[in-house]
Amino acid sequence: MESDLLKNAVASIQLGIEDFQRTDDQRRLLSAIRNFYAGVLLLCKEALRRLSPPNSDEVHVKAKQSALKDTSGNITWVGVGKKTADGTQIKDRFKTLGIKIDLSHLKDLSDARNEIEHYFAKETKDIMGVAIMKAFPIMRNVIEELQEEPASLLGRECWDAILADTKFYQDELSRSKDSFAKICWESDVLRKAHKESEFACTECGSPLLRQKNPQNEKEEDIVFICSHCGAEPERENVIEAAVGEVLLGEAYIAMTDGGEDPINDCPECGQHTYITDENRCANCGFSMEYQTCAICEEPLGLEDYENGTGLCSYHAYVAEKERNR
Repeated sequence: MESDLLKNAVASIQLGIEDFQRTDDQRRLLSAIRNFYAGVLLLCKEALRRLSPPNSDEVHVKAKQSALKDTSGNITWVGVGKKTADGTQIKDRFKTLGIKIDLSHLKDLSDARNEIEHYFAKETKDIMGVAIMKAFPIMRNVIEELQEEPASLLGRECWDAILADTKFYQDELSRSKDSFAKICWESDVLRKAHKESEFACTECGSPLLRQKNPQNEKEEDIVFICSHCGAEPERENVIEAAVGEVLLGEAYIAMTDGGEDPINDCPECGQHTYITDENRCANCGFSMEYQTCAICEEPLGLEDYENGTGLCSYHAYVAEKERNR
């Protein structure tokens, strides 16, 4: 027997897809984002509901949880109140409960939804449409987790519409990625950016960015062209954005927990694309001539390099003092 949660999820997704098919009407697209996002979140909550123990008041679904001790001293966790988990909590609980579904692309949909709800829709119709399509695989994976058949759960008409749009998007994305097949990647970060579709058009935001000359083999000779809007965005801007996306998690850890920033401004080209672990700029290929201090052999950072001595900051200071004696 279907739960009310699952029924509401299916109804929201169906409404979202109906609206999505009417992309000639801006209002219907805004409605599509609201409904589809709500439907996918409800699907995720249904997965959490099914993993909640009996008589726990759907503990994994609720935003607040409380510990109860019975007369035997046993501790059980129960849900508290009517408020249910938000997107961040859902992501954390999926991880804790071993549900291995990547929810990262829900952020694009969430950002578009929040823009609509709280401000106004600055994104173009196409970008909002891409946000919805990028969330299709999440919906499919959650349905699989629920051990349901998509066509049966959503209805054939709804599922066929999703398959049609998903196939088009995936075909275009595959064509774009295939245009880089001959590139001999020198940067592991850029290789990962390509693999994870982090190259995006800086004009329209679409990930359907391909290499203009598919026969090119060199990173530094890549010329990007957008299969969606036709723009040829500046290579350095695309590279900088992609590097930032790939190393976003490491940069956040460095900022909050301390440690060396994984990305720095390149002293050669000025772009924020110097990758610390690679000792190389992903944009221009610059690499420090001296890797270690000539005296103590400690690794040199960019600040050490910029003093022009080939020495670490301490020994550069000592050498400067000696010269000034």
